[in-house]
Amino acid sequence: MTLWGPVNGVFTASASWLPNLDFLDKFQWFPFILTATAALITALIGARRGALAAQKIAKNHKQHEELIKEIRACNAGITISTFMLDYAVGVYEVAHPMRENYLESMRLHNLGTPVITPQEVRGISASTPPIVELRKIIFEDVTAPVSALRAIMSLSQAVEHAVNAIESRNELLEKFRSNQYPDGFGFTEMYYGIPVGGVAHRDYHDIVMNLAETSDEMLFFSEVLCVELYEHASALRKSLKTFSKEPVVVRKLLLRPDAEARQVRVREKYKDWYASMKPIQDMRRKWWQFWRK
Repeated sequence: MTLWGPVNGVFTASASWLPNLDFLDKFQWFPFILTATAALITALIGARRGALAAQKIAKNHKQHEELIKEIRACNAGITISTFMLDYAVGVYEVAHPMRENYLESMRLHNLGTPVITPQEVRGISASTPPIVELRKIIFEDVTAPVSALRAIMSLSQAVEHAVNAIESRNELLEKFRSNQYPDGFGFTEMYYGIPVGGVAHRDYHDIVMNLAETSDEMLFFSEVLCVELYEHASALRKSLKTFSKEPVVVRKLLLRPDAEARQVRVREKYKDWYASMKPIQDMRRKWWQFWRK
């Protein structure tokens, strides 16, 4: 029986099915290839990890800068909102006594004893507060909550009405001083809105009534913005602690006891405004309502 040559030191009676590994002796550099390949793979993995780490650091730095920028914008918004509150207080302290005196004067007039004090026909200086700058901060510089967006729109409208009312009242008073009345009307008819021949001019009456209401609106929505921006900035500061431990100041509105008492009345007056901000809970669908989204 003929034996086949040894393969890897094994003699067989037929062709061997074992692979011939003698050729490996010719590749003395093979371990070097394995080592170099492993080193290359390790280097690639290290480079990848380094790139990811650098990318994460850059991302964290960007988020840190964005948070700082938005907190500063919130602080600026709180500062302007506080100024708006002071502006509203100034209008309030003029408009409410003026309305009370006007109503008392009207009551006395109806009794046949009209009394009009000099301050009732005195003009009011009209100035426009920085509502445009505050709108820009709310709409462009911060990711303001819905309540803040609603508040700034209502405050903008209230400020516009207040400025227009003050200017219109000053114009009417100037006409009163110049005796510029419609035919058949005098100061008393124009001041109290008394009808003449079935026609009444109630411009002055409406301005006095509306200006007091507008001052309440400005008081309420200015405070709402101070509170909303403070809460938003506080949440941003909490997120900032993930990237930095440095102290960050957030401005906060603090009211004196007399101012707090005034605001309590205003908050009660507009409590329904907050009620309209409650989120609507979605109804849970039943198992057979699979088509509902």
